[in-house]
Amino acid sequence: MSDKLSREIDALDDLDEITEEDFVRIIKGNSSEAFKMRRDRKNVRYRLYRIQKEFLGGPASGDSEGLREKFEADPNFKGWRWFSVTWDVALDDPFRIVRRDISVEEEWNEIIKAKFPTVNEDGRVTYPDIKVREKVKKIYEEQKQKDN
Repeated sequence: MSDKLSREIDALDDLDEITEEDFVRIIKGNSSEAFKMRRDRKNVRYRLYRIQKEFLGGPASGDSEGLREKFEADPNFKGWRWFSVTWDVALDDPFRIVRRDISVEEEWNEIIKAKFPTVNEDGRVTYPDIKVREKVKKIYEEQKQKDN
């Protein structure tokens, strides 16, 4: 069986764990309105990162549309240093400030930890789920057989 087919079957196996509400959310997330919202948010966040970089001593952001002033006038604005750390823009309105519970970097580290095995200080490997551990074990056994 090809690897692609195996991955598709594994994905189908996971479908029985998804609730009806999750299906509706996924379908709505793939609508043209959802794609437009994500694109608009991405564009605004890119410009905000440029403004933040300028604030921290980087090159000029070239903000000609007054985005800096708009955000600095918002009562929820906590400073450019804290963009993507303690505050961010909303998913549904990229011009509204929302509070972050964890920074973007911490969020990314949690995603990586959830998806990939981790080597602990004592040398033990921790697997995020049983499927990953089984696949790694199978690959290890196959490699061991090839070496013999």
